[in-house]
Amino acid sequence: ADVWSQYRRAEAEAAAVERAIEVGAETDASIHIAHTSTPEGVDAAVAGGATCEVTPHHLFLSRDDATELGTYGRMNPPLRSEERRRALWQRLVDGDVDIVATDHAPHTVEEKEVGLWDAPSGVPGVETMLPLLLSRARRGAITHERVRDVTSTNVAEIFGLPTKGRVAEGYDADVVLVDPEHEREIRGDDLHSKCGWTPFEGLSGVFPALTLVRGEVVYDGEEVVGEPKGRNVRR
Repeated sequence: ADVWSQYRRAEAEAAAVERAIEVGAETDASIHIAHTSTPEGVDAAVAGGATCEVTPHHLFLSRDDATELGTYGRMNPPLRSEERRRALWQRLVDGDVDIVATDHAPHTVEEKEVGLWDAPSGVPGVETMLPLLLSRARRGAITHERVRDVTSTNVAEIFGLPTKGRVAEGYDADVVLVDPEHEREIRGDDLHSKCGWTPFEGLSGVFPALTLVRGEVVYDGEEVVGEPKGRNVRR
């Protein structure tokens, strides 16, 4: 996976962001940069007036983890240096990053355990994103308000979702309840994704105790309950 990181170089990201912003200006389009993996990419987005998002794997993993992860660590953009990872985290803390999004790609063990050039890119992350961020908030590395903004409030504002993103009268009661002191080790065997693994094995997370969608309980702290209640949300 470290070879993959060198194959898709970090230096190209800022240039690509700048080009996307230029094209957006020509067409009067709003630009949102997904999967930003370098501090330089975030800086380019901020300078150009674009919004941007980063992923948990670029915030919590680096090329230092590539050898252990092997083909499980192949993703696009690839993992960056530890120095860049730390700088990316600081951009998140400072408010330059608008959204943290999973880029959830739950490829199976069988799909991943092939050669580097044949393995599919991407890692699972939808169930571990919030626990990882809350674990860092518990330690004071980021505020709970920033976690709220980058996972909920900013998402609703940027994408024009009028009943989402905050707890207030007239908004959908989409709520996650947690005990900030109840932290546990992340284990792939404990997660609900059918892929059966996680790149964050062994890290700490503060997991939901209860999840509600539009006021109805859909997760009780251990299992998903009731019938699926998800629906398409239009602007």
